[in-house]
Amino acid sequence: MQIIMKEKVTEVAELVSERFDDGLDVSTLRCVTEFDGVERVADGTVAFSVDSKSRGKGIVFLVSNDAFPEVVGEDVAQAREIATRVSPQVSRHILTPLHEGRIGEVTYAAYHRLSPISNFGLVRILQKRRVTKMLFPWIIGLARETRVARYRSAEIERYFEHPLLSLRDDEEVSIAVRDRADRFLGLIRAGSPNLFTALQHGDLWIGNILFERKPFQNLNPALGNFAVIDWRSARADGYPCIDLVRFCSSVYKTGARSNDKCVLAYREALELDPIDFQIHCLSSLGRLANELNQMPKKLFVALCDRTLNFVDAHSRN
Repeated sequence: MQIIMKEKVTEVAELVSERFDDGLDVSTLRCVTEFDGVERVADGTVAFSVDSKSRGKGIVFLVSNDAFPEVVGEDVAQAREIATRVSPQVSRHILTPLHEGRIGEVTYAAYHRLSPISNFGLVRILQKRRVTKMLFPWIIGLARETRVARYRSAEIERYFEHPLLSLRDDEEVSIAVRDRADRFLGLIRAGSPNLFTALQHGDLWIGNILFERKPFQNLNPALGNFAVIDWRSARADGYPCIDLVRFCSSVYKTGARSNDKCVLAYREALELDPIDFQIHCLSSLGRLANELNQMPKKLFVALCDRTLNFVDAHSRN
């Protein structure tokens, strides 16, 4: 399948090369998606990289798989639509492609090659600090600019009570998660929490943050601008807080002081107390329980436990 797909992508790379300022060396086209036996979502994409004729530049192609041919096209459409909902300061970090289309039955998109965070110990630690400083105001801006208060009974029922009921009644998740969902249902029905929806990325971890390539590649996050990828799970009527939890969990260990600082600053910026913060996080999990799509249930159960552990560690007071 990879060989057949590579042949198809080669044809597209030749087309894109004509539009790329530096031209592409199509002979360097290679698959960069790792197939290491780790359980993957069924609608996962395949990535190919091709070098430019100029040193240090190039293009990355994302290609959908045969079982879910529309996912890349849907991702691109979602990213473009989300970008219209926010300010230029926020939208400029939403990655959109140079070129998009179809290869046979599947969809693809071509992007300037960006760099992930380094895998090298000390460099990675320094980059994490820089990445957090760069991304944190963006996460707050995303929520602030798209915040919609939910105070009508029908809205509270739809966005908070129903998701928490789903989580409470899901016998596959831990008792601790179910008990917390039940407790929050009581608080919501008492009418005390500060509830609102906001634009939610849905999978905002460090692997979905890429950086402009610079001559010193291992320092890219310290030198270059950042872009957020993979907008397929984004929702305009999502929840605040959960994107921050997902990002912080992927950068620092649960219990780290850096997480305490981020959560406190986020809560203050959005005027959320610790219970508000937790309710939004668990409500997002409850909605996800009803919309798992291609996410394996055991991964969802593990996500619930990790999220509860994080909020207990960093949003108690």
